[in-house]
Amino acid sequence: MLSSAELFLTVEMSPDEVAIVEDFVQRIGTEIIGVVPRDSDIQRAEEQNMTVVQMDSELPVSQTIIDIAKRIMVPVEEQKEGAV
Repeated sequence: MLSSAELFLTVEMSPDEVAIVEDFVQRIGTEIIGVVPRDSDIQRAEEQNMTVVQMDSELPVSQTIIDIAKRIMVPVEEQKEGAV
């Protein structure tokens, strides 16, 4: 599994803020495991009391979230072997 220090971002930040987060993860010796882009479909799903994945798992933002979830669920040893 991923270590507790690995991060993912939701991107509604400015490029400067993303750079700050990237600098931070480098300094603490970890990585960003995924970036979820700001997307109006997320708000649309929330208005329906759903996650965006529940609303439409084929949307690009849903696929990004699914990919991050899959990566979190894969043991670190398998990730190092290139399974992800």
